[in-house]
Amino acid sequence: MHGIDLQLQEHHFYNKKNYVALASSVFFIVLSFFVYYNTIHIHNYLLASIEFITLFLSGYILYLLYKTKLNKAINIFTYTLFIFISLLVYLVPIEYYGLVWGVIIPMNAFFMLEEKEAIIYSTLFFFYFALVIFFLRTDIIDFHISINLLISYLTITTIAYIFATNNRLLHIKEKILIHKLEKLSSTDQLTHLYNRVKLKDLMQHEIDFSKRYSIPLCVALIDIDHFKYVNDTYGHQAGDEVLQKFAKFLVRNSRKADIIARWGGEEFLIILPKTSLKEAVLFGNKLNKAMRKYPFGYRFSNTCSIGIAECDQNDTTESLIERADKALYLAKNNGRDQTKDQNDLRNP
Repeated sequence: MHGIDLQLQEHHFYNKKNYVALASSVFFIVLSFFVYYNTIHIHNYLLASIEFITLFLSGYILYLLYKTKLNKAINIFTYTLFIFISLLVYLVPIEYYGLVWGVIIPMNAFFMLEEKEAIIYSTLFFFYFALVIFFLRTDIIDFHISINLLISYLTITTIAYIFATNNRLLHIKEKILIHKLEKLSSTDQLTHLYNRVKLKDLMQHEIDFSKRYSIPLCVALIDIDHFKYVNDTYGHQAGDEVLQKFAKFLVRNSRKADIIARWGGEEFLIILPKTSLKEAVLFGNKLNKAMRKYPFGYRFSNTCSIGIAECDQNDTTESLIERADKALYLAKNNGRDQTKDQNDLRNP
């Protein structure tokens, strides 16, 4: 699950990075033209100076992206854009459509920022935009034009908000779907315990942890005695019910820290972290005793056989399970309904 989550985060990270890189590059090219045009042709040195500073910041943003400092690049880009567009709206003559640039603010905000930040950011610019239109710009004499400009800004803001909200909802649905698929791939569908593949991953992690910190670790391999009798006598549906009830039985009689999985058929495996061999054998004996009294709803032996092995510094997943498997078969060959451990293999 964590691996897929990381891939998903990486995907959204590169989406944002590509957007900032593209926007900064376009910004850089457009500003280069405007600096030249305002300096040589219009002689508006104030605007050219502002554009030159913004041009420098665009180059710095591209450098930050090269260094993969995305958050810093986003912050500088967002606030540089805010200041630059604010100045454009105020300074550029109406015949050069300076006021139209204001609609860039909400579009950028809802893509780059979190929802709350984007709303604040767009609202602040809206009030500034209204202030410029009604009080600071003396060249706008038509009240209807002013109202239309504000309505256009609000319309673009609403569209940007709806688009961003839908995008976030799709992202959430994507994560939920991936989690469901991850769960399906790691869970036994009958018992809803971990399956064999997932268990091996978890066991490797526990073995590494045990070796690194010299903490005891045991595994218990459990087999339902005479399970074939249930299938042959009552049918496979009854066998499935017994497996489901046995899975619940193991969960009820284990600790929260224990990791339980269906190993295959009527075999189950429990990883027992921070548990010595002696403690694991006591746990196994407790399971044997509780099993005899557990109501499965069908008449059969109502017993299980258990094999236990303890992890050592040389163990792999395979070697640890192999010893538990040998101990399990010793328990079955000795009459079933009992727990055997790796030490019993020396004196069977």
